[in-house]
Amino acid sequence: MLAARGRLWLFAGTGEGPPLAAALQRQGWCLRVSVVSPEAGQAYGELPHLELFSGALAGPQALELALRQAQQQGDPFALVLDATHPFATTIKATLAAGCRAARLPLLRLQRPWCDQQEGDGPGADAAGAALLAGLAALEHEPLAGTRLLLALARASCRLR
Repeated sequence: MLAARGRLWLFAGTGEGPPLAAALQRQGWCLRVSVVSPEAGQAYGELPHLELFSGALAGPQALELALRQAQQQGDPFALVLDATHPFATTIKATLAAGCRAARLPLLRLQRPWCDQQEGDGPGADAAGAALLAGLAALEHEPLAGTRLLLALARASCRLR
């Protein structure tokens, strides 16, 4: 392991979070990781020297207070890293407001949205899921006798 570069606070889930945390540790970062539940924290069990917190953050003021306390105790965070789910809008707003108030950088893991790969049909994303222009487009889908998982989002998708 490299010499410690500093301390990061990572907010993440169970998919990308553990490999991201491992990569950051290999680069010499000390980590505090926040996850939504104790069960989610189990995904990080193999990582050494990790501060793991589970549960909801009690708003931007709680984040600001924790960041300022770490600074006052001589163990400051260099930045906060948001690798939460793209639709986790509440925590994203909380992290933005708390970091802004504490004057600490916030980095956000930006995932490519609905990237169309060569060979995908029109209206399909890279995973093969159908992308509909709106709910009215469902009437043209052959759904009789099938089960449907419909995922809705406020964010818009861009096909490239």
